[in-house]
Amino acid sequence: MVPATAAGGPGPASRCTPALHVLDRLPGTGAGSWGSESVNDFGTGGLSVGRSAGLPAYWAGSTVHRVPLPSGYDRGSVAAVNHRGLMVGSIQGPVGAAAFSYRVGASAVRILPGGTYAADVNDRGTVAGGNDSSDAAYLWTGATLTRTLTVKPGHTRVRVRSINSRGTVIGYS
Repeated sequence: MVPATAAGGPGPASRCTPALHVLDRLPGTGAGSWGSESVNDFGTGGLSVGRSAGLPAYWAGSTVHRVPLPSGYDRGSVAAVNHRGLMVGSIQGPVGAAAFSYRVGASAVRILPGGTYAADVNDRGTVAGGNDSSDAAYLWTGATLTRTLTVKPGHTRVRVRSINSRGTVIGYS
């Protein structure tokens, strides 16, 4: 494949030099079926998000940071981060799974009402996710549930995957 120029024709080779970067990990061995290590999304300024040792984590460059969890919550993952540094994901604790949002420097995650997972966040701060138990799909702004998305009757296992800057949501059932 030949790289294209802005005019659409063949152009010079990309100046990008791919490299492998090894990221630090949190101490511990991980937590059961949640797996222990993954990087799920990239933010700006060298920020990346995912999980380490089965816990929600983010990396600034290669340095790992644990997302602070509420008491009793012991595992989870950061699914996505927007260009403003708002992170979203899912944690597991005393009452089951919960959707959350988090910003660097906050003392703990913000639980999103009604959700068991948050899949994505756009640059406007709209969070898309849902509740696996009730097959519901939701949008949140801040900590407020702003919209329940309707799905045709008969569809089960509804799962939101992403939201764009216009607010269009994709998923499956």
